[in-house]
Amino acid sequence: MKKSEDVQLPLFSNAEFSSSIPSRATSKQENDFIVIIRNEIQNFVKNGGDYSKPIVLNIDLKKIASERGLSRWEPLQRSFKKTIDTIKQYPLNQTIQYLDEDDNLRERTYWMLSYIDENPKQGVIQIVVDKNFQEYYVNELLRHPEIQMDIKFHENCTSSYTYPFVNWLSAEVAEMRHRDAPYPYHITISLEELQQRVPPLATRKKGKTMRPTEYRRNAIEKAITDINANPYSQLFIENADDIVSGRERRAISEFTFIVSLKARTPENHVPLIVGDNTQGLIDDASIPPWEYLRDRMLALGYGPSSVDRWRDKRAKVWRALLITWVRISKIREEKDIIENPGGYLQKMLQAKRLENTPFKQLAMRVIAIAPEYRDAVVDATAEYQSFAEAQKLALEIEKNRKSEPVTIENNAFLKELSEKGLIPKAFDKQKKE
Repeated sequence: MKKSEDVQLPLFSNAEFSSSIPSRATSKQENDFIVIIRNEIQNFVKNGGDYSKPIVLNIDLKKIASERGLSRWEPLQRSFKKTIDTIKQYPLNQTIQYLDEDDNLRERTYWMLSYIDENPKQGVIQIVVDKNFQEYYVNELLRHPEIQMDIKFHENCTSSYTYPFVNWLSAEVAEMRHRDAPYPYHITISLEELQQRVPPLATRKKGKTMRPTEYRRNAIEKAITDINANPYSQLFIENADDIVSGRERRAISEFTFIVSLKARTPENHVPLIVGDNTQGLIDDASIPPWEYLRDRMLALGYGPSSVDRWRDKRAKVWRALLITWVRISKIREEKDIIENPGGYLQKMLQAKRLENTPFKQLAMRVIAIAPEYRDAVVDATAEYQSFAEAQKLALEIEKNRKSEPVTIENNAFLKELSEKGLIPKAFDKQKKE
């Protein structure tokens, strides 16, 4: 296992937000709502959107059903309807613990949604994010970009307990990194405190809370399985089969998790909004590893049986992908649909000549024209962070540049007045000189 210094800082690592206490146990679909809300706020920040106004999210159930390969969207609506009814009865909130100026522990509760508007006939659910939560989360993102979450990680989770568990665990990891604790990290917590951070659902038997053994097996161990098996995970729990470290009268009273950090890969690497590096995502020739290229080819619908024949031609595959993404994005914008994108990629791969534009410029085109295909590898290829820093520096220089004095010679309006003999008094002396 690699040392912690060799791997990236995990997300969710701002202790204040990540260790916030959930108001109650939430279902997987409710967690998905939270993930969507946070992801949309992140997108507004990344894309420079106007997040001063409440963000409105439109969840198109017909589109989701189509993406999941479902023939009908109505069953999906019934499922979402059940979740929305629960949220209406028990609104989602986030309780943040923080220290005030006198180092006293305080709590502040933020409600996450302002309202939900349903249109059953159209299959659309409109959600409006609460302005106060939005402002708080935006400020946290700008101050602590590492709290941004990876939506792909949660799309690949199955347990409703994974979201609160990975939130809490990552905050603990961040704290241990800050203290330079021995690696891998040993994180110990009592059963009572863990149940505050990861609330158990009531059992079907008379609505009672889970017994400790049931909580370990059906909540925590399932969350650990999600984390360890997920290709987008940044954490790994090494003692998955031996997490109980304390008992009282034979009942579980304490857990210990031995946590290591996974090495950076194109899958589990999420570029921070600021201050990130690109080590390990591309080689010295700005070409990503074959596994990444293969996944992107398959995502476009390229024939699985033909993919591996290109393994030794990574440079050509990368060039073809970058060009294809831009072109099919343009076609989709014009025609609203593109048939057989995998076939289009095939044409690019078989072309005798592809434009010889450097990978950096091709990747910058993807960011500008086809942002739906943008990811950490594209950003690394485009040297996006240094590009963004250069833009920022240029704006700062422009902002502090002393403006050139206005004269009759360099101002067309004054020049025209001068020719008509209508020189303002302030410029009369200037002309005589």
